[in-house]
Amino acid sequence: MINVKKLLAIISVMTIFCSISVIHFKLMVNDYENGNSRDLPVFFDNSNSLPLEIPSNNSDVVGIINAPAIDLLDAIVKTTDNNYYTNHNINKNINTVGSIFMDYRNLLDSKKIIIYGHNSLESDIETGFGKLTKFMDYEFTKQNKYIKIYTSCGLQEWEIFSVMVVDNNTTYHTKINFKDDEELQEHLNWLINNSIFDLGTKVSNNDQLLTLQTCINEPNNSFLLINLKKESDTCVQNN
Repeated sequence: MINVKKLLAIISVMTIFCSISVIHFKLMVNDYENGNSRDLPVFFDNSNSLPLEIPSNNSDVVGIINAPAIDLLDAIVKTTDNNYYTNHNINKNINTVGSIFMDYRNLLDSKKIIIYGHNSLESDIETGFGKLTKFMDYEFTKQNKYIKIYTSCGLQEWEIFSVMVVDNNTTYHTKINFKDDEELQEHLNWLINNSIFDLGTKVSNNDQLLTLQTCINEPNNSFLLINLKKESDTCVQNN
């Protein structure tokens, strides 16, 4: 007799790894980090060879996140809720690894953007945002404070100013709309003052903000938040 539970477990594992392969399907393009070629996802602007857009039928793709220090290079998607891409990959297939996705309330020019992604408790399954835990080390983060986001408009560079661990019942960090500068400054102070270490990064309420969120299990039932400010944007410079 077939062991149904065992069969379902095998199917689940196969689905995860097949989907990871799809997510990380790659194309060689120029590496703007060091002048050499490297593997990049199929995210690429035909006009200037930058990894900007994915040649697929998924109109939910809004950009690509690139943090070379942690070998993170993945598509960012966004839809009409914050649930769908927790268990669907970039091809919209059901997948427990999910995708890296932007908060549905955000636009690319929102004052504060939130991008979510899964971590994995399984040592043999690596997720893109699982790599964010490397930023919990002060010396590592001090030396690797910058990430890049490519959009259809241009290249954005972001600088980490705060690394936080919060209980997963906390929702204050998901606030993205502020009635005035005072409320925004209060929120910004909270992000700064609750960082696990001081990076000395200067940030003000004039900056555009970004939070990268994933879950961690030390302590249990917690979120890891990497908070950044925008340093530059070629989209703005070109307009």
